[in-house]
Amino acid sequence: MNRDSDDLPIAIRLANRNDVPTILTIATQTATASHWTAEHYSHVAEKGILAIAESLTSLCGFIAVQTLTDDWEIQNLVVLPEFRRNRVAEKLVRNVMQSARNRHATRILLEVRESNAAARAFYEKLGFKMDGTRNGYYKDPRESAIMYFARL
Repeated sequence: MNRDSDDLPIAIRLANRNDVPTILTIATQTATASHWTAEHYSHVAEKGILAIAESLTSLCGFIAVQTLTDDWEIQNLVVLPEFRRNRVAEKLVRNVMQSARNRHATRILLEVRESNAAARAFYEKLGFKMDGTRNGYYKDPRESAIMYFARL
């Protein structure tokens, strides 16, 4: 468990099956999140990385990552609206980046909706670089994805 002393006190830990109902609730409160099933989140918790951010009183965000040999892919990053602007997302991503380095991964990959300027600026601030476009990748509404990567 990591705990940062700056900003809002947040602990990052790996999720377990008991966290999945709360993760589903958080995801449904965020329009831009991937809305997966409980089974999908349980699978990520078992086969990849599903980490959660906790404040002193509640779960406030999570990150879902597929772990491949050299490349890891951030598949979902969600922070509840009332916890945004407190570096929760940054702490989740930096925690994953450190875990990837520790396991000798070389890159982290992700996709962002082309219209999501805030997310794109966030990832670029963390050192992610554009790596192309996937036309029509997202549905509801149909939109292209911007692919990003960060070398570790």
